[in-house]
This record gives sequence, structure tokens and C-alpha cells, in this order.
Amino acid sequence: MIDERIIEKILDRADIVDIIGSHVELKKKGANFTACCPFHQEKTPSFMVNPARGTWHCFGCGKGGNVIRFLMDRNTLTFPEAVRTLGKRYSIDVEETKLTPEQEQKRMKRDSMYIINQQCADHFRKNLQNPSYKNAAEYVKGRWEAKYAEEIGIGYAPASWDNLLEFAKKSGLSIDLMIEMGILKKRGEWQSLRLLPGPHHDSDSRPLPAYHRIHSPRHGRFERYGQIPELHRE
Repeated sequence: MIDERIIEKILDRADIVDIIGSHVELKKKGANFTACCPFHQEKTPSFMVNPARGTWHCFGCGKGGNVIRFLMDRNTLTFPEAVRTLGKRYSIDVEETKLTPEQEQKRMKRDSMYIINQQCADHFRKNLQNPSYKNAAEYVKGRWEAKYAEEIGIGYAPASWDNLLEFAKKSGLSIDLMIEMGILKKRGEWQSLRLLPGPHHDSDSRPLPAYHRIHSPRHGRFERYGQIPELHRE
């Protein structure tokens, strides 16, 4: 396990434009940089690097994250390997501590939560591409520009209470864990969940959910629905 403070130090020190620019040809466009995505074939650049945020995102394939995630995806590295690579480049010592059995079990549970949340976030984002939810897509486009909404990961949860439940079953996700996380609730409570604004992310660019609901679709007011404490806790 790598100390979170070391990871944050590396992210603060790393020059994301320099790192990604050594793999693809970046061209400055306003405050950002663009390029053809290195993760899929394309002729028109849809890959964007935002140096102010320290993030990258491809509007074509949907991949994105921070500089650590880029090295993981580009060079097929594990998270610790990517961190050590950056640590060596910026002369930052990276030490790993051995976990106790209890800590390892907790880590595995948290990793499962991250995986569940990522798949649910992807599911909600794909809903906006479904013609059946055209009104939701138009609402999102009107409130945020389409590219920005995609970049921050906005998605739509339909009114049907079992939409996410059926997706979870088909995807083989743990229903019990999803209930513990607060993503799934008993029938009758699902009507309140309508929209999933872009989640916050941890230092590995894994989504930290912050669910909201549309309080008034006509006026666009939002009400906080809840978070998953264990994933937001340091």
C-alpha cells in the first residue's frame, strides 16, 4: 500500500502535458491540449488534456483520468508500477507498506466498491445515448455542453425503480454490497434517483460517487441524494 500523501505529492509534481506529450503529439487549443487518442483509431482529434485540472479525457472512447491512469492504460502498468515510474522520474521515494489480513480484506472490499461504482456510472452515462431517454439527454445538453457533460461523467437514472437492479444482475455485481453502499434501495425509494452528476475522483481517478436527484426538472434545481461514506473517507 502506498501512502496517499506520496501519491498526492507525485500528482502535484508531475507535468501531465510533458508525460502525455512524450507518447502522443499534443497541440495547444486554448487552455487545453488536443491529440488523436492513443487508445483507439480516429482521424479527428477527440483526446483532450487539461493541465489546470491535471486530467485527460477522450470524447471518442470515453477513457480518461489523471497522469497515473494514463501510464497504467498506455503502458499496461499496475497502479503501484505507474506510481513508482513517476516517483523515479521526479525523484520521489515511493515506499509500500505491507497490509495486515484485516487491512487487505478491507482493501479488497473497497476495490469491489470502486468497480461497482465505475460500472454503474458507465451504465448511467450510456443511458443518455438511448433514444428512449431523449428528454434527459436534451436536458443535460441544455444545462451543460455535451462535451463537458461527457468529460465529467454525467449520466441518467431512469424513473423505473428496477433499472439499475436489472443491470446489476446482468453484470454479475454484488447486490448485497450495492445495498450496503446505498446505490440500491428497496422498491418504492428508487423514484427519487434521477440524475448522476459527474462524480469526484480519488488519486487513481476512480469515481467517488455523489448522487443527486432532480428536484424540479422545469427549474433545474438539484437536491443532494447522498454519498458512499466508505469511498469518500480518507
